[in-house]
Amino acid sequence: MIALFRNLIIFSYVVYAVFFFMPSFEMYLYEKEVLDALTWSGYGAIVSSNQIVSYIFFLGYTIALLGLFYFKSWARILFIILTVLSVILTGLSGVIVLPSVEGALLNMTILADGATVAIMYFTSISAKFSN
Repeated sequence: MIALFRNLIIFSYVVYAVFFFMPSFEMYLYEKEVLDALTWSGYGAIVSSNQIVSYIFFLGYTIALLGLFYFKSWARILFIILTVLSVILTGLSGVIVLPSVEGALLNMTILADGATVAIMYFTSISAKFSN
């Protein structure tokens, strides 16, 4: 179970990192019409997107997953806080336009995060965090 949990964390981080840095490469991957459609992301947002906040989330996610890899109890709390905040901020961020590749990466990240929460609280792995 430990190997499964650690592999899930690694998988989750790699997928999230690829998703996070994907916009840096969009100009090379998509045609002008697609790039024009992507500019609509964030339209009507209550909370506007901010690059600094995005990088803080990425850093927090990195620290949380590293802590989870070594079964640190503070990492579970940080991971849950980041997950809840991302759900709240997504609801306030307006229209989000994603190409299919990024949508697939986002879905994989969401599923991996859900599996991570389930494993770290509802399996034998839970006991490793109390040490």
